[in-house]
Amino acid sequence: MKLTTADVKTLEKFLVDEISLCDEYLKIIQQEQAAVVKLDAEKVSLLGEKRGAVVEKLTRIREDRALLVERITGDEFMRVTDMVNQGCAPSDRKRLLALTHKVKAHLAVVDKHTKELNQILNFSLGLVNGEISLLWSATQPVSRTYNAHGGMTEGVQPGPVRAGSSLGKA
Repeated sequence: MKLTTADVKTLEKFLVDEISLCDEYLKIIQQEQAAVVKLDAEKVSLLGEKRGAVVEKLTRIREDRALLVERITGDEFMRVTDMVNQGCAPSDRKRLLALTHKVKAHLAVVDKHTKELNQILNFSLGLVNGEISLLWSATQPVSRTYNAHGGMTEGVQPGPVRAGSSLGKA
């Protein structure tokens, strides 16, 4: 198997585009984390949509790259680095391997930052759910709590004191 000049250029374009999209994704995640900290729900929503669009582009590039590898090698499971090592001239090999290593490094950073963002979002969601739960239980005269075994305990709140208060109306 020998890669043509066109194949090398196509593969190189896929790798460069993937690196560029990873950089864009990281910028969006940083902006999204800042928006979460500032409690800017609109901006978080817009940035989440932008992040989704970048993920779609990344997915498309990866699929196109996999199709290129399969077309060249006939093996859908061959790794890009193996194909480059086996089918490229030394100068192309050096350049393409450097790009593949850069892609791997960028993807590792993307994975790390995505996990951090998910932790922040899950923590924020837990806080909001906790507040809603407190408000809900404060408006109910009877609170039911279920344990992990399916058992239930009931706590009775004093009803008449809250009946006319703003908390009772909430």
